[in-house]
Amino acid sequence: MLVIPGIDPMYFDKDSRQITARLDIYFDGFENEPISIYPSNYLVDMEITEEAGAETKNPLGAISANELSFTLTNFDNIFSPTNTAGPYYGKITTGVIVKAWLKPDEDSITNWVPMGVFFVIDWRCKMNSELADVLCTDTMQELLLAPIPDLDVKLNQSFAAYFIYVLHEYGFINAQVDGTLVDILPYGFISSDNSSEFLQSLVEASISSLLASRYGILTVKKITRDTPVATFTDADQLMTVDVEQSILKTYNGVRLGYVLPQLSEDEEVLVVESMPVPAGRTTYNAIIYSEPVFSISAVTLSGSTVAEVETYTSTNFSINVTTNLEGTDSASLRLSVTGKNIGLVEQELSDNLTNMLGVSNVHIQTSTYAEEYKDRLATFVSSEIPILSANIRGNPLIEIGDTIQLNSDTYKITFTGIVKRMTFKYNGALSCTMTLLNAEVV
Repeated sequence: MLVIPGIDPMYFDKDSRQITARLDIYFDGFENEPISIYPSNYLVDMEITEEAGAETKNPLGAISANELSFTLTNFDNIFSPTNTAGPYYGKITTGVIVKAWLKPDEDSITNWVPMGVFFVIDWRCKMNSELADVLCTDTMQELLLAPIPDLDVKLNQSFAAYFIYVLHEYGFINAQVDGTLVDILPYGFISSDNSSEFLQSLVEASISSLLASRYGILTVKKITRDTPVATFTDADQLMTVDVEQSILKTYNGVRLGYVLPQLSEDEEVLVVESMPVPAGRTTYNAIIYSEPVFSISAVTLSGSTVAEVETYTSTNFSINVTTNLEGTDSASLRLSVTGKNIGLVEQELSDNLTNMLGVSNVHIQTSTYAEEYKDRLATFVSSEIPILSANIRGNPLIEIGDTIQLNSDTYKITFTGIVKRMTFKYNGALSCTMTLLNAEVV
């Protein structure tokens, strides 16, 4: 939970609470003063979605970009991108920084609760409309769309140490990584040519979340049960509760796939037979290995025509090769890459039932860790309430990953959960939809 001087968390439980909002839009760059938008001038409404969610079946680990959408009054077209006479003409573009804030609407309270740092991705003003609709995302989107940097294979590092290395190589030097991610990753390697898939594999294996904090800092946090930071009841925060049926209706067991990595001796790790090589200098990008490669000792071309490998760069996932063939004729040659493979011996832990939750992850790499991981998935599958959703009045001090206690006489439920998703809606009043993972799972 955020701690903001001068703001009592209990304020947001009051029946008579009044909440105000602010958006700071940096049309002139982050180094200059922003224009501040309030309900008293242009702000109609705003919606913020924060989540540690994923497009996978695995509940243990999540990576996601948060979103902000808001509507501004635009009676005089000052927020129309095409209005050449407007004060922001030429400045309403993608990438503009927007900071969102909430606070109690009390003169005695001067500090604001940060709700995130975002970047405009869409700004729309319909013809003859008096409104401007804006959509933003946070810095996680930049990470998820970035090319994977040239990462070395790391041996026997903690997940925390490997996350620090990876995020620094992406350029996020200020990233904050939870030091309690102490489980050892025997082989840290790239598992995909897609940043989102690679990082998703890491957060799932480490049972953590990767998202941008309210201050715009990339943060890796272990998903774990802590002392509840708040208790919600029918008398204060709870409005409605949606209790999902036991996931046993969907799954009756667990099947976990993992690997036991083994380092090979020097051998051919990649062969391309009959590779067409044009005359002159040619670069072949991202030729993918069949298994992760630990190191490269030689890259050669062979065939009836003499050609040379001029340069190459390699990650554990793929190799870029530049060839040089003299003359004017092309040739069909054999490309050979020699080095040490990381052989992935596939393993499986299974309940051997008919309808199982199937999870597979190449960053789960020891039998002991796999057994512990499967136990947590089994708890999720067998839980009577694995996931709970609630409509609440909203407390902006609550953060993703916080542990919350819910006590409802109306719904006859007592539930301790870890916040996975929140959608705050503000239109003069504040409300929130919250999704919680049963804390027993972790």
